[in-house]
Amino acid sequence: MQDWKDLYNIIRDPSWPDYENYNDIPVNIRLEMFEEHGFKQPHNNLLLEYTDQDYAGFVYNLENWLKEIGSDTDALCSRRDLLFIYTTIYNTKPNSVLEIGRYKGSSTLTIAGALADNNVGHVWSIDIVDLLNDTVKNHIKDYATLITTSSDCLWNNTEFDRTFDVCFVDGNHSYKMVLNDLEFCAARAPAEQIILAHDNDYHEVQDACHMFLQKFPEYTDCGNWGDNIRVLRKLAT
Repeated sequence: MQDWKDLYNIIRDPSWPDYENYNDIPVNIRLEMFEEHGFKQPHNNLLLEYTDQDYAGFVYNLENWLKEIGSDTDALCSRRDLLFIYTTIYNTKPNSVLEIGRYKGSSTLTIAGALADNNVGHVWSIDIVDLLNDTVKNHIKDYATLITTSSDCLWNNTEFDRTFDVCFVDGNHSYKMVLNDLEFCAARAPAEQIILAHDNDYHEVQDACHMFLQKFPEYTDCGNWGDNIRVLRKLAT
């Protein structure tokens, strides 16, 4: 959202003052701006799209795609989480996505599905083991690069010497590793970036996000979305 002033003026309450810089806007107003621009209207539009029986996009076929992974317990991400991930990717149309932690690929499928529906973008997905079956790999092959490594090795991996518009963090859930992953995302951030930190019900994830926001005040805490996704957003000023 490059021109934040236009959106601010559209949704502003008469009591809201004028601001020259985005970072001067109180956090509660930033959150309202994110909700409107990043989720509410785009999601409502998508829901209308899904009522079309001819719609061949990923979300319309979500259940069939996930059956190819295995049982519900193999997905780890809830349906609400997956729909939020899809909505975020579909509407922000990122060129580059980083996924830290994929397990059997439900989030990887969802990210790649949104990229495919946009016909633009690529996801670099890492995990310490490769558990994706051949069927899933075939679905995502044009939009995903799968790398088997630990996220603490990313700093010295030239494959990741690039910026990432959206990052999905769902790897090792210790405080140290979540903070490491968030800091790596920030180090590879373009002017604008969205970080989706999964499993926000873990206190280690909450504590790491809290520390991250203290260290990187250019990010706004946009709260919890889906079932357990903490959204951290950096906007160009």
